[in-house]
Amino acid sequence: MNIKKNTSILLGYCFLAVLLFFLFFYCGITNKNTKIKSSKKIDDFYSKGIVRNSLIDRFIEDDYFKKNTLYNGDFSQGLSHWATTGITENFVQESKNRLELIQEKCFSDPYSLKVVAMEYPCRIFYSKNKNESFIRNPWNFLKSSAWMGMPGKKEIIISFYYKGYGPTIILNIMPPNSSKDLVSKVFQESTSWNKGEIRCITPADCRAILLQIQVTSLVPEATLFLDDITLEVK
Repeated sequence: MNIKKNTSILLGYCFLAVLLFFLFFYCGITNKNTKIKSSKKIDDFYSKGIVRNSLIDRFIEDDYFKKNTLYNGDFSQGLSHWATTGITENFVQESKNRLELIQEKCFSDPYSLKVVAMEYPCRIFYSKNKNESFIRNPWNFLKSSAWMGMPGKKEIIISFYYKGYGPTIILNIMPPNSSKDLVSKVFQESTSWNKGEIRCITPADCRAILLQIQVTSLVPEATLFLDDITLEVK
């Protein structure tokens, strides 16, 4: 009698163990992505003292340049991936600034970009969305495709060719919860094609970057020519 009772108890424990195994296995599979993100947040907190914003994780990839490049920097695809923004407080009203493609006297075939600043500020942004030509508020990551996921401690090299009124190149970064300028550099006016370059390293808490190019001059109809824009990550 005791043997049967002990056998029943043992079978019960075995059944319970098998049930728990499959339960934990199922939970592990269904929550794999959540665990990875949670672990990443915990690791960042303990190793760097960084609190990751889960809302940003929903809208911005971890590393845009791991699978992508800066597309259409030579403007061979027209204005694809390049966008402007408004000049009003809420960036809603489109500006009168003009973006034109030129073939004659361009730096490299088939086109260069001609930017005519009809009013200030005159900005263009790189957009992950190739069909987006106007961004209402580039700095709002919930509404903007201009933010590109970028890890910390990466070297960034931006190079380009320009002539005419000098450009101001601004690289914004997003630490865990807000944005700020990582680098802002003004290039002098040039009557011939000139190469510009910026090198910088992202801080440890960098989450994403945003590239904007601005016509520095306040002179009406100031004209800037751009070509062969590249962004390299090391």
